[in-house]
Amino acid sequence: MANDVAGLDVRDTIHDVVGEYMLSTYSEEITSLAEAKLTLLRGSSVRLYRAEKSGVSVLAAVPASRETSGALTQLRYEYDIRAELKLGFALRPVRFITHDDSPAMLLQDPCGEMLSNLLDVTMPVHQVLNLAVGISLALASAHARNLVHGGLTPGSIMIHPGRRRAWLTGFRSLTIDARNVSAVDGSVSHLGPDLLHYIAPEATGRVNRPVDCRTDLYSLGCVLYLLLTGRVPFPGLAPAEEIHAHIARWPPEHMEPSGAVAQRLVAILFRLMAKEPEERYQLAADVVADLLTCDAKGGSNGSSTRILHAKSLLGTSDVLLGRDGELESLRKAVHEASIGESARMIPLEGPAGIGKTALIQHLRKQLREVPHEFAMGKCEQAEGATPYASLTRALRYWQRGILGCPPHEFKLIQTRIKDALADDASIISAVFPSFTPLLGVFEHCRAVSIHAERPRFLKAMVKLFGALATRGRPLIMVLDDLQWVDEGTLEVLAYAMRHSSNRCVLFLGAIRSGEMQLGNAWGLAFPNDDCLRRLSLTSLPQDDVKRLLKSLLAGDIAGIDDLAASVHARTGGNPLFVIQLLRSLIDENVVDYDDAAREWRANLTEVADKRR
Repeated sequence: MANDVAGLDVRDTIHDVVGEYMLSTYSEEITSLAEAKLTLLRGSSVRLYRAEKSGVSVLAAVPASRETSGALTQLRYEYDIRAELKLGFALRPVRFITHDDSPAMLLQDPCGEMLSNLLDVTMPVHQVLNLAVGISLALASAHARNLVHGGLTPGSIMIHPGRRRAWLTGFRSLTIDARNVSAVDGSVSHLGPDLLHYIAPEATGRVNRPVDCRTDLYSLGCVLYLLLTGRVPFPGLAPAEEIHAHIARWPPEHMEPSGAVAQRLVAILFRLMAKEPEERYQLAADVVADLLTCDAKGGSNGSSTRILHAKSLLGTSDVLLGRDGELESLRKAVHEASIGESARMIPLEGPAGIGKTALIQHLRKQLREVPHEFAMGKCEQAEGATPYASLTRALRYWQRGILGCPPHEFKLIQTRIKDALADDASIISAVFPSFTPLLGVFEHCRAVSIHAERPRFLKAMVKLFGALATRGRPLIMVLDDLQWVDEGTLEVLAYAMRHSSNRCVLFLGAIRSGEMQLGNAWGLAFPNDDCLRRLSLTSLPQDDVKRLLKSLLAGDIAGIDDLAASVHARTGGNPLFVIQLLRSLIDENVVDYDDAAREWRANLTEVADKRR
């Protein structure tokens, strides 16, 4: 089976690259679905079509009704995270177009089939096993990018029936984030029937537990239950009863597994569906490893299973190495903002791959019990000329966070912002249309000249930040890839930091080294540098590279000191380069797992010769 897996890797990589190329060429030309042949692949609140034209196909996600605002919000969210969605594990959004006077989102089409369309016939166990491996691999890839799906159902999974491939769509959560509990607020009316059949206890809003990657694993268990039994775990129940069943009951065992493979598969299924997240699998990669051992041919395949397990873990280490001082500085800055002594920007500077974004993610985890508002956006190079593009993305992130608030809390936030903005609410809605549901519909009256309009907008932004950030609950706004920030966003940030009403706001940014120069836009926005507190991230020393290797490779590692020295010499201590090199070394069997010795071993000569 090891050769089969390797063959799949090569074929799938070629398939993904070709798909990316074909669609990037085709999607730039398509502006309408009018002349395309449409085939319905999935119903529900967001219909999914395959659109074929000139021998090439794309997918089109279209809200079923113009009044379905939640469906459109989901599509916009998925489009916002498109940079993280790769064709190897997800249906990647490409662009929005208009179809029948409604927005529609185009996605890349790997030419698979929706799992929801294959449920009419009983599947043999080996087919269920192949599907389970493919879906688990896709989830492992998503989780490695800190993405929680948040709504896994058969209607959100496209599969390749003949191979262990699956692609996910319909993402409802942005990151592994305690605040962003997908779109679930605990109200039964808010949960669609499709989602209710597969929802984890902590995602119902009735259990005081955060949503994380293990939430997806519970939903995976429910999907496997359906594939093995032909029915959902708790059929025929009213919505409130079904939610209670997911929290408190085990599904009936409508299964009579025959054979070792089926029995092992059922055991995996029930571990996935454990009520407490701690009792489930902790990583999708662990599910993959156990599923591979279910294969009748897997008895002598421990090495390839271990290698695949390790490759799935690479890049997901929860250890932050060599950044204790920087992390403490950020925690101190958050505290200062919470007591009204901040109003500053902290740019995290360093080369690509040095760990700027990882540092922010670890800060976020440490703040889970600290009251705060959080907004995050990624600056896109292609949007540098679009005014306020980066700021728009960050504010949308904050808005998604408050969607899960209880109604009374949402009302308090809404009232506070409206009162703060007063007549300036119209200009905020005009520049950021996504605020319309929060602020209401206004007919914005423009100022007499553009010169008068601009100061009014800047003052309105100061009011908005002041409403979002309060003493004891600061606003932390993060902008990634600040080297590509648009000038409009930069102007807003510089203006806001000079006003005392925004002293409970902390701006964090990740920016590549050498981008903050006096002669560029940064120099114009911050001529005195007095509002900036710059943090520079440097490469990891050899001891930290050793710790990183040990955290990435589960188990004992022979000659770990020599391996760490060679890897450090080849990568310069850049964490991303370490991970990439380790992937390559495992692929080429330079680093391999010795089953007899139960340890990892490396050919140090080949490691030293390996170029970055």
